[in-house]
Amino acid sequence: MGLWGLASAATLWVTTPAQFYVLRFLVGVFEAGFAPGVLFYLTLWFPSQRRAKVTALFFMAYGAAPIVAGPLAGATMTWLDGVGSLHGWQWLSLVEGVPCVLLAVLAYRLLDDGPEAARWLTPTQKRQVQDDLARDQAASGAGARSSFGSALRNGQVWLLGFISFLVILGIYAMSFWQPTMLQSMGLSVMQIGLYSVVPAATGIVATLLIAGHSDRRQERRWHFAVTACIGAAGLSLTTLFMHSPVAAVACLSLASVGISSAFAILWAVPGSLLSKNAAAMGIALITTLGGMAGVVAPVTVGAIKTATGGFTLSLYLLSGALVLAAVLMVLAAGRGRAAQP
Repeated sequence: MGLWGLASAATLWVTTPAQFYVLRFLVGVFEAGFAPGVLFYLTLWFPSQRRAKVTALFFMAYGAAPIVAGPLAGATMTWLDGVGSLHGWQWLSLVEGVPCVLLAVLAYRLLDDGPEAARWLTPTQKRQVQDDLARDQAASGAGARSSFGSALRNGQVWLLGFISFLVILGIYAMSFWQPTMLQSMGLSVMQIGLYSVVPAATGIVATLLIAGHSDRRQERRWHFAVTACIGAAGLSLTTLFMHSPVAAVACLSLASVGISSAFAILWAVPGSLLSKNAAAMGIALITTLGGMAGVVAPVTVGAIKTATGGFTLSLYLLSGALVLAAVLMVLAAGRGRAAQP
């Protein structure tokens, strides 16, 4: 996190395209370990039957960030432009980078490695949490893998990585192209910012509710499949209302509900599929495979838009990817106790 923040803040000194590309590459390198690190960290504290809700709480920040970042970026680039002989975009790099460094220090000092090291827990509470985790490991012991190498050889891990890739296709496409889509409907920059809040806020609320329901029912496969199909329906329906901003935002909100919920539920599976020793490698592999969608989705949607002049075909393609993810989860990825405790 510290290096991530420093590389992001250093962008304010960029003067050439080459410098920009190098720094953006470094930001990607340093950022890459954050999500898998947090997901692995959650497995050290929460048994699998509670993990969908806490994972949803973590990913809620991803959905909430655009709500705050849009107005903050606009205000920073407008009001601080020229202050201290810096352009607005330079101040933006600084404002976005410094908090990462400060939070890295706080994370190191405040986040204990596990319940046994937590001074804020009583001995009785420590034993309770450790017993919960031990029972969870024992319950999934038949399907658990005990080493990093076995995680790499586990076909279900690779399958979950591909499912993650299919879901993230929709996430990246929406985050990159939703503003452009709304702009094509004749909305102003301010209107785009306000309209974009609706899908993000709707997705946050729905994800918490659906993930909590998944934990209570102790079921993952069908919760994932249904929400992924809801996301696909939302994206497909958007194509029918490309000239109606209100209806389009309603459909995008439906897509956000499905995609965000499916993504949170997906991450409740790997921690119970793998033993504690193999979880870090397995989660890292799944996030790496899923992260490749960040390269594929924006380029694919852009190329299709250039070739066809619209978003219709790309939205149908992304909808198909979500449906395929649902089918794979139901038929293949959830065969064991890990996916449906």
